[in-house]
Amino acid sequence: MSVEEAKTYAKSRLKAFGWEESEFSSLEKLWQKESGWNYLAKNKKSGALGIPQLIGGDQVPNYATDYKVQIEHGLSYIKNRKGKNNQPKYGSPTAAWNFHQNNGWY
Repeated sequence: MSVEEAKTYAKSRLKAFGWEESEFSSLEKLWQKESGWNYLAKNKKSGALGIPQLIGGDQVPNYATDYKVQIEHGLSYIKNRKGKNNQPKYGSPTAAWNFHQNNGWY
């Protein structure tokens, strides 16, 4: 799996989550910062894994070895992560990237 393959796959999945292709720029920056788009990345401090640096990824079947599974979970996390009062915390890659820039994590 190359970085370009992962990026191409992620970009192809944006519409399935209700986002325009223009969201890819933010997603690309976010996951570059998190893992360098390395599906084998592991944060020794938090235990976060893969391209999107999912905590608990080791509990997801095929997560450690399949970049597509990682991307699907990462996109779902961005879309569905809840914040205060059960309201969406991000909802889009741009919102997640903006949050990351202000907080150093997402």
